[in-house]
Amino acid sequence: MQESQADATKAYWDKFYAQTWYSDSSTFCRYVAESSYFRDAVLDLGCGNGRDSFGFAKRASKVVAVDQSQVAVETGNKKAAESGLPHLSFVQCELQDGEKLARVIADLKAQAPQGVLFYCRFVLHAIDEPTQDVLLSAVAAGLGPNDVFAAEFRTAKDADKDHVHGDHYRRYQDAPTLARELASRWGLNVRVYQEGNGFSPYKDEDPELCRMIVLAPQ
Repeated sequence: MQESQADATKAYWDKFYAQTWYSDSSTFCRYVAESSYFRDAVLDLGCGNGRDSFGFAKRASKVVAVDQSQVAVETGNKKAAESGLPHLSFVQCELQDGEKLARVIADLKAQAPQGVLFYCRFVLHAIDEPTQDVLLSAVAAGLGPNDVFAAEFRTAKDADKDHVHGDHYRRYQDAPTLARELASRWGLNVRVYQEGNGFSPYKDEDPELCRMIVLAPQ
């Protein structure tokens, strides 16, 4: 992503998070939270306005939500304090900053010996490939035997559909290729792979998505 495009994307999301709030968690958040893959500590990577961070905070003992947007982070921390959720914190971090990501991951894992849920919804299609490489490398390096990585993202089949929020950068994913790379390049175990629509309908939109649950090699 070129610098001018990156700046425009960041400005778009700052404005979006300042104006948009969802009171309920996403269908993917509820799917993961109600599954055997849920963990009592959650790292929400690319948390946005925190809708799923707050959803997980109802169940987990510790939730750390990370986003590039300082607007999202400040708003999230304010709402967490107002909601009486001291175990939910928001941290500003660029997802291409591998060193800071590694520190955030290490800090949370030190507090969560029973395992961490690395959660990443609607992020992979919203970042460029170099940023994705940094993010997935950080996740792979931090993923231990008790940890889980859960991701939901738009696939290439969604590219030609109409979108409710369409005025921002998207890089639609070749889901089968990504699944193979998670195994071959990062040595991870794709335990759950689901692709299609009906996962997360919103207004008149029913996006083509992929859901993955990924574990460290056993």
